[in-house]
Amino acid sequence: MATTVTTVKKSKIGKQDIHFDYDGAGSKLSVPTSSGSTRYVDPINASHIPITTTTRAKNEPGSGTPTYSSTDVDGFLQEVADILSSIGVPDGTMLEVASGILQIAATSITSAKLATNSVTTAKITNDNVTNAKMATNAVAGSASGASGDNCIEAASISATELAADSVVTAKIQDSAVTNAKIADTTIKAAKMVDVPTHYIFLAAEISSTDTSTTLDFTTTGLAATDIIIGTVVSFGTGPNYVKTVAYQSATTIRVTVDTAQSAGTTTMHFLVMRAVTA
Repeated sequence: MATTVTTVKKSKIGKQDIHFDYDGAGSKLSVPTSSGSTRYVDPINASHIPITTTTRAKNEPGSGTPTYSSTDVDGFLQEVADILSSIGVPDGTMLEVASGILQIAATSITSAKLATNSVTTAKITNDNVTNAKMATNAVAGSASGASGDNCIEAASISATELAADSVVTAKIQDSAVTNAKIADTTIKAAKMVDVPTHYIFLAAEISSTDTSTTLDFTTTGLAATDIIIGTVVSFGTGPNYVKTVAYQSATTIRVTVDTAQSAGTTTMHFLVMRAVTA
């Protein structure tokens, strides 16, 4: 006669009541029933746990073959714990917890961690690339200056940025060199076309009161190679005509007359021609 079950008591399930089939063989388990008999049931296999279906075959990057079996849940979890422990997560240097969320710690990503070409235009904040961050010769010039070209901004190149002898003839616009751009005493005869042999150095009216047949006229800046031409404006008492006009010194033009000047003043106009030097 079968035993009648009159009372079913609820009780907590202990860890011994859940069996994992570590070897994955799928063998049947003999489980007693409330009537005193036994029945066979399928054990819970590690593959039945959802999280392990995608992670059980994972292993630490670079470590090669996992040290646990594909169904060894305890082994897998232990290895995950060991990996986290070995890198010190979260350590506040590489990873940190902020508001309960695990995240990459500030300033932990160094240049060595960035892949080549990983920093794209969209990752750079506007106006954050300074001159110091640009390599020498990094900006290529653009002839067209169209939008999108690597153009140099208008009026941004000063004399400081120009290398010695960098402005060649082809870079100077026609008629762009004005008189104001030429320094004094800069243009030599060798740089001029159809240059005359002499130029007028002095044109002046000078007087002398010397009482002699030799009259000295005082001026400045004369050279021994100068050509001096003189014409009489008026004679003092005595002279009737000029015999010679010549360089005497850097400050004197000497004129000889036919008769000594006894009184008054002789006034002359002088034109001093100086040779053009290369």
